[in-house]
Amino acid sequence: MEQKKTKLKNRILAVVLTAAMLFTMAPAFAMAGEATDLEWYNFRNNAENNGVTDKATPNSAETATLKWAKKYGTGWGAAPTTPLILDGHVYVGMSNKVVKIDKNTGEKVAESDDMVSTVGFAMNPITYADGKLFVQVGNGIIQAIDYETLKCVWSTEKIGGQTVSPISYAKIDGKGYIYTGTWGSPSYDGAFMCVSTDDSNVNEDGIKKAEWKFVPSGGTDNFQNIVYDDTPITFDEEVKAAVEAGTAKKRGFYWAGAYACEKYVAVGSDDGESDYGSQPGDSSFYILNPKTGKIIDKISGIKGDIRTSVVCADGVLYFASREGAVYKVSIDEAGHIKDYKTLEMGGAITASPVVYNGRLYVGVAGSGGQFNPDGGHKFAVVDTDSMTKIYDLPIKGYPQASALLSTAYENEDFDGDGKADGRVYLYFTYNSRPGGIYYTYDSKEQDNVATESGELFVPEQDMQNYCLSTICTDNDGTLYYKNDSCNLMAVSNTVAYLSDIKIEGAKYWNREFKPGVTDYEIVLPAGTEKAKINLEMPLNVNAVIDGKAYDAASENYIELKAGKADVKVEAVSDSGATTYNLSIRCESSDSSLKNLFISGSNTFGEEEIELTPKFTSDKTEYKADVKNIDKTFFNIWPELSDSKASVKVYGADNIKSDTLNEDGTINIASDIDGHVRYAVYPADSNKNAKIRLEITSESGEKVTNYEVTLVKENIVIEGGNSGSSGSSSAPKTGDNHFAAFWILAAIISCGGAMTIVLKKRKMKEYK
Repeated sequence: MEQKKTKLKNRILAVVLTAAMLFTMAPAFAMAGEATDLEWYNFRNNAENNGVTDKATPNSAETATLKWAKKYGTGWGAAPTTPLILDGHVYVGMSNKVVKIDKNTGEKVAESDDMVSTVGFAMNPITYADGKLFVQVGNGIIQAIDYETLKCVWSTEKIGGQTVSPISYAKIDGKGYIYTGTWGSPSYDGAFMCVSTDDSNVNEDGIKKAEWKFVPSGGTDNFQNIVYDDTPITFDEEVKAAVEAGTAKKRGFYWAGAYACEKYVAVGSDDGESDYGSQPGDSSFYILNPKTGKIIDKISGIKGDIRTSVVCADGVLYFASREGAVYKVSIDEAGHIKDYKTLEMGGAITASPVVYNGRLYVGVAGSGGQFNPDGGHKFAVVDTDSMTKIYDLPIKGYPQASALLSTAYENEDFDGDGKADGRVYLYFTYNSRPGGIYYTYDSKEQDNVATESGELFVPEQDMQNYCLSTICTDNDGTLYYKNDSCNLMAVSNTVAYLSDIKIEGAKYWNREFKPGVTDYEIVLPAGTEKAKINLEMPLNVNAVIDGKAYDAASENYIELKAGKADVKVEAVSDSGATTYNLSIRCESSDSSLKNLFISGSNTFGEEEIELTPKFTSDKTEYKADVKNIDKTFFNIWPELSDSKASVKVYGADNIKSDTLNEDGTINIASDIDGHVRYAVYPADSNKNAKIRLEITSESGEKVTNYEVTLVKENIVIEGGNSGSSGSSSAPKTGDNHFAAFWILAAIISCGGAMTIVLKKRKMKEYK
């Protein structure tokens, strides 16, 4: 019996050990955790590529508040991708990693393993599907990352070219697939590929084979870039023949995202040319079998590249060409094209259109240059039934990225007629400074530009740059986007706000007051002890100042202690509250220097020359012994006690005239890490030179002058009190015998002193 028990125990142990071994030996990509809240999970947050949301986004500049802004990366080429929002976190691709960010603060929470390559110029977002994040990286590769662990699980085979088309997803017969294309150049093909989202067909190097590839032109030059093992490849034989005959260019897929479903995949091609100024070639619109990549149907001879994603709305497909035409394509369930209509828009289009309630919205480039803010750019509204243009909204910059449309306010009665206005709000960026968010609204009956159209959000000066980013939103209606400054920004909807804040007697604010901006610095005249504050607010909004209710009928004063006060002003409504932070201070009257350095080097802290007397803020006259320093110029490094004060450096005596301005000042030579350097060039290198530093307080009420003499002549340099000028001790000229006597005496004296020092040193060493 005991023997049987022992055998049973051994068997159980063996099973447990085997299971443990299998678990530990399982590949890293075995299972992935699933996201539960898909706030924004792909390019347009739906399979139709149609950027429509029902979330309550900001609907005026007054209600748009910068929630946070964080810089990720350096330079436009390293900017983060447009974000995904999943389970309360923001995900972006940046360089060779995916970064997970807290959506409430903008702080990095985690980052992925190193990917096999970098996202490069981050135009397109990453995509979430089936527990994985899919990232476009270089050389036609898609990197798959486990959503839960951020571990890289596999990457697709290298097919060459730029991976710049949004990734589409479809589930077919219960299995997930992603679809994307690459772009080459006139010399080699791009390709469109299908890859399953599971972990099949992954080799020992972690490389996953595509299910199939589609190559529009099918040329042979550099074709090895897209050939891999026995992956099925489909060619467009008609275009292939034209390429081989020299009458067509190679093709690819540039920004051209597909619409993918169980029945078909619809995608537009590119003619392979990169030059925006070249004559437009022709492109094609393809309907492909989602399982094989075989051509079901196509539209040939489309003028200009197709650089937009295909949008599906009510079973109808829409896209646009870089030559400026919008296409509406009707298609049957099998993927065959029934008919199509087109509308010329008069300018290049690379933004995917948004279609809603019988209207199409898209950005159109003007004829005055892509990067010219006054180039005639516009945001167009089109009737999809008749395919006619309704109106244009002029924009100072090319709206080159797809718009976001919010239906959250459709049932609101804005005009007070007792009926819902059917108003939808649209948000988009444009490829010019300041790189903020533009907004407008539209309704079914509207036939002209909305009067409130304008800048919804303008970034601070250091965050302004060109912008190609689409805008996405979370469940709260907060807008997320990035521009080429590498700043990722979150702009939230403020439900309670102040229309204006006024502080009597204020000399200046660090920025103009805007209801959606919450942090300010205000400067009052020097000596101010209290200041009156006045608030303006919409109806149904109340205000609180430092915990005390604001009463417009009373006089509301801010008390300053030691010349400053930090004040919190809250705007409060039934729906929420917004806090404005006011940092208030008096102008400074400090016109002193904190420190002053003289040197013979252009690097701060090196070759410092001692000042006599030793520098203190209250002493204003100094000498620097430079007799034995062989330099054509010397550097003055002033350090202000108050950074808001100003300094001017004057050449007072024996300074080269060509280094001085008309008013006698010397220009700044360099300003590195806050260390400001002035280069002083004596006119006669054998004579004393003098400079004067004029320090003016921030208030302008106080001025202090400091003088520095660069001593070259044989004079005594005295220490001690401020204002010491020293006195000459040189012998009188003409008394040569007297001079010789004193020189000889000095030599003998020095020699005796040296002998004594040497003897003492030897004795010390001997001891």
